[in-house]
Amino acid sequence: MAASLVVNGTNSIFAQGSISSIIASQLTNGTDPAHGNFYKSQGHFVNNTVAGHLLICMVNTWVYANLGGAYVPVLGPPTTPGFTWLLAGVIVSDTQGISDASAQGGMGYATIGTAIYYILNAPLMPHTALTTQTTTFSGTWLYNSPGAHDDDLKSGFELTEWSGVPATDAVRVVTNKGLSIAPSAGAITTTGADLLLVASNMTGNMVANSTGVGFSGLDDLANSNTDFNNPIVADLICQYKLNISSGIYSTAFSASDLSGVWSAVAIAFSSKQATPIFSPPSGTCGV
Repeated sequence: MAASLVVNGTNSIFAQGSISSIIASQLTNGTDPAHGNFYKSQGHFVNNTVAGHLLICMVNTWVYANLGGAYVPVLGPPTTPGFTWLLAGVIVSDTQGISDASAQGGMGYATIGTAIYYILNAPLMPHTALTTQTTTFSGTWLYNSPGAHDDDLKSGFELTEWSGVPATDAVRVVTNKGLSIAPSAGAITTTGADLLLVASNMTGNMVANSTGVGFSGLDDLANSNTDFNNPIVADLICQYKLNISSGIYSTAFSASDLSGVWSAVAIAFSSKQATPIFSPPSGTCGV
């Protein structure tokens, strides 16, 4: 059975997965983690999932800080009662200092975090099961002037469901971070994959990122380049390939018009085993 995306969201290109919302937060001046600032997101599948399907949770946090300098997100895992999410990969970008005359202190500091978690061969997850994820922070949050270019913070996750991915699939993960016009988790080698999925964050000013060569875009990503509403949650963007052959694959998104910091995670699920290579014993045979 070939792998495929199960639309379990709003049944439109704008949200093929199920989207979280912020249910609690604290952002007051002070130095973290001791100060205790956090963003807590919660969401659930729109419909019951099917037992045996693959479930994926993609988390993204975007921070733009001013007076306090770099403010670094620490992405916590998703939790769903009765289920265990496995970490594929998590990575936080370096902080980009941006000259910003309208910012408090004349500088802005952008930092991004991205993570992927999954459950292979998941039991049925009812649409009433709530998934919760909390992001905390490291650094000093200072906000003093509502009239200035405000500090900003976005955080959340998207749940997706996939059929045709066997419980015995092997998992390969690559992560990467950078400052450029095209996010990429780096090259990934597979022996053939049922699903290759890449999560990152949007860059750009007038031209947004779209999918890389041969990828399909999740949610509204396929309609981007001029559509800056394509990240459904935080600045999360996602692309994927299904039922691919053995090889080395780029995980890069298309280029935007402006460099920005990004963090990216790619995961491949493969049920094909590498072919053993037979090497005869060294030396000379004879009588």
